[in-house]
Amino acid sequence: MLGSHVTADGKLHFAFHFFNTNQVLVAGNFSNWNPIPLEETADGWWTVTVEPEGEGPVFYKFVANGEWHLDQFNIRKTMDGENSFLFVGGLCGHLLRRTFFSHALGREKAYTAYLPPSYSVEPTKHYPSLVLLPGLLDDEMTWPRKTDLEDVMDRLIGEEAIPEMIVIMPDKDDTMFHEEAWGAYGAYLDSDLRNHAEQEYRVKASGDCRAMEGLSLGGAWALRLASWHPDHYISVSGLSCAFSEDVVEALRTSAPQLRERQVRFRLACGDEEGPELFSATWGFGQFLRDMGLSCETRMDHGPHDWPLWRTQLPHSLAFHGWTFLSKMK
Repeated sequence: MLGSHVTADGKLHFAFHFFNTNQVLVAGNFSNWNPIPLEETADGWWTVTVEPEGEGPVFYKFVANGEWHLDQFNIRKTMDGENSFLFVGGLCGHLLRRTFFSHALGREKAYTAYLPPSYSVEPTKHYPSLVLLPGLLDDEMTWPRKTDLEDVMDRLIGEEAIPEMIVIMPDKDDTMFHEEAWGAYGAYLDSDLRNHAEQEYRVKASGDCRAMEGLSLGGAWALRLASWHPDHYISVSGLSCAFSEDVVEALRTSAPQLRERQVRFRLACGDEEGPELFSATWGFGQFLRDMGLSCETRMDHGPHDWPLWRTQLPHSLAFHGWTFLSKMK
């Protein structure tokens, strides 16, 4: 379920999940902030569909049990954080926070999904997908919280700098720190998450339409998963990441398949992250190129922190976008 969104015919569909109430209302600039009642459907869901006054931004909130509530699933908010946000006219994407059950881990896991501007208004269109993995101290909300990813995506798509794509940002898990549990962690990301995304959203189920990227520890995992599953991704990127021996050996083994599929790699770091990381990044890039694999390397200004990765994000998105476009020709 998308939750609140703009429908294919340009209407506003509001959805709120709340038990233990006998009424839910929605109010916003589309109704001059006059509350409109929602209808209860099933399993605690309340919905209503209304006509907007025209194209443009929609600010809204729900009312339940006499209290105002932001939308639980639509993460996009007004700049002051006071109201939830939609856009009529296909210029802004959706940002959703959801959960799913990982069979490999045996528990619910959270993720954030960016759906491109045309997603709710072109119901038959399918999209390439990018998985963004978090770093050591991050979770499923860190990418949008630290980089305003949804605004960056909207801008680059609007400028036609990148094609529309779905971006999935999963939470990490403690199993990533224990080598004996790496199989379960890899299955969570490469199997459970991928299958969920392809069932829940209109994601193109093809290795030529999937990309993976991570920062720091997540970047190492992006490289590891690409080497374990050389037919699952067409572009792979690591920001400020280390290069462990197991990844080196796995890439040596999978290089023929990666080369045949023309999988593209990208590595980036900052000029204040230390000479060891700088040398390792350039050395690993050369290692990939020596095996006949495509790899671009880039250095930007900054230390091992989010200002650096915020600067690098548009370049990474352009890298994956170009790869998708080259496969869609």
